[in-house]
Amino acid sequence: MPPRATCLASYDLTRYPEVTGQTFTAFFYPLAYGAGLRLEHSAGALWNGFVKAHAAAQLRGMTEIPMDYFTRAVESVLVSGELWDATFLELGPAHWERAVRESGYVAAQQTVPLQV
Repeated sequence: MPPRATCLASYDLTRYPEVTGQTFTAFFYPLAYGAGLRLEHSAGALWNGFVKAHAAAQLRGMTEIPMDYFTRAVESVLVSGELWDATFLELGPAHWERAVRESGYVAAQQTVPLQV
């Protein structure tokens, strides 16, 4: 399992409060989670969202995702649960591209000088 899928799976598996609580994905998407939605399955779409943003902004260097922007993108998708939750929901490229925009990744990368 790629590291990004492992990170996303933790939102699907971690309960808060421990033992008695729901997972993060189930809390924000109760209908979709009940129908089988798991963030882990969005690893490719999330990665591609960052790759597309990197290319569209013509950023130099390889696409590298600092954890701060990864978690901000996931948070953006989670807090949108009240708007998007449905039994038929599939988080697709448009959801993740929006989340990447909202993460501030491109703006931050444009201000960091390229290390040679």
